[in-house]
Amino acid sequence: MNVTVDPSQNTSENRLDRPRIGPVGLALAPAALLVAFLLARLAVPTPRATPLPRAPTPVAPTPELALAAPTPIPTATVALPSPTPTVDLTELARLAAPTASPTPPPPTATATPAPPRFYTRNGVYRRVDGPISLIIPKIGVNAPVESVGVDPTGAMATPTTAFRVGWFDGGPVPGQPGNAVIDGHLDSRVYGAAVFWYLYKLGPGDKVEVTMPSQRTLTFVVERVEVYPYNKAPLEDIFGPASTPHLNLITCSGVFDRASDNYNLRRVVYTRLASG
Repeated sequence: MNVTVDPSQNTSENRLDRPRIGPVGLALAPAALLVAFLLARLAVPTPRATPLPRAPTPVAPTPELALAAPTPIPTATVALPSPTPTVDLTELARLAAPTASPTPPPPTATATPAPPRFYTRNGVYRRVDGPISLIIPKIGVNAPVESVGVDPTGAMATPTTAFRVGWFDGGPVPGQPGNAVIDGHLDSRVYGAAVFWYLYKLGPGDKVEVTMPSQRTLTFVVERVEVYPYNKAPLEDIFGPASTPHLNLITCSGVFDRASDNYNLRRVVYTRLASG
């Protein structure tokens, strides 16, 4: 009897016509897949991880290393934009800069003042700008004025005669600011009473006149009269500086000591310029 075979049917004849996969083939299939996967991974380059730098092991510097160490190069810094100035920086810099000291001009040659000139007339030694005569109306004095300095002991010198007075030319000229001083003898072994014998009669308000060169007359007024021990007279009051013109008259007073040839007191008449 003829039988028609349907290929779709799972007959034994149909299975015989197909290739068969044995147990070995089934075992090799997963291995083939693994090999294909590995070959594909090898074909794609895998990025390598950058190894972290290893920290250097600290080594104590030796003198040789310290000498051989290169000089570090300064790292350039990025300049930041300057803020908007609130003042004129140019002017501020000018003010902050040290000012150069100007070169001082060469010293101007100054003429050395000529020393005072003196002259002698009628036996009287005077300085050309010094006083000529002293007049005290109350006690009748009208005496020539000599220029005197200091004696060998350092004291103010006295006039050369009993009837002259002496102006201390180391001090101010009468009429100039300061204390001008005129002295005179109280008495004399030869003549008795001398030019300032009656000086004790002067008191505050009395006038004393001084004739200067060119017939200029200065008038002084007595302010006070003082008597001091001969070695305790206040030299600063008598000879010291003053802001206004003064004229002080000085003579001996008290008791005469023959052993020392000296009076034990000094009388000082202080006056101030009133006119002239």
